Amino acid sequence: MGDPTLAPPPTQYYLSPGILTVREVEEAIPLIQAGRTNEAVDLLLQGVQATRATGNFLPYYWLSIAYLNDDRVDDADDAIAEGEEAWQERGINVNARPLIQVAKARVELYKAENNLGPRSELLEDAEERLLDVISGGDGDGRFVEAYLLLADRFMIGGEENRALQALERAYRDTLRGDLLGDSQIRLKRADILAEQGRYDAALFELNTLLRADNFVEQAHIRRVEIALQMGEPGRAVKYAEAYAFYIPGHVAP
Repeated sequence: MGDPTLAPPPTQYYLSPGILTVREVEEAIPLIQAGRTNEAVDLLLQGVQATRATGNFLPYYWLSIAYLNDDRVDDADDAIAEGEEAWQERGINVNARPLIQVAKARVELYKAENNLGPRSELLEDAEERLLDVISGGDGDGRFVEAYLLLADRFMIGGEENRALQALERAYRDTLRGDLLGDSQIRLKRADILAEQGRYDAALFELNTLLRADNFVEQAHIRRVEIALQMGEPGRAVKYAEAYAFYIPGHVAP
């Protein structure tokens, strides 16, 4: 059922030290992941109201993600600006800067990818923010999204190897290898390697992830897809059978 010595517990959403969790955020995240953006936005706006007195940036962070998923980039910008102002006025004793910097970088990358501004400037600004989160004095190198977005920054610029290096840095930088088994990093590395045609290396990432946690559905799906890309239907069937065993009731692609 997976070897707990190979990886930390399954990826959870990030909280800066001192920032309190918010019920509305916990309920909104699966809605965002399911594409139910309007419902998520309604919940997160409730979360904004519920935490207004403390200046908690967390609901604004996820609100900006929900808006971007719905291509509402101006609303995402406004949510970040409003949340930063609330934090500065009422929550400054808690370090929300990693969340704020990552939220801003995500919007900048969205704009660069969709040609909504000076591309090179947006990419440079996003990279600077993300590196500040990863290694700056007010940053937090445990924030996995900073590494994922840094990889996206290089992918947008067509620099696949630098994207892989950014993800490798997540393993190297963190104390005790805190992000070594993070499913998102492994999945993104596998995607990039597969794009480069390095299928065996991509499968190594996915197999490593599944040895730690057999229930990561996307890893099973990607293994089947890569085996088909390799022209190995027999291997694809083997992976599909494992997928069906660990994730029953789902049809392999």
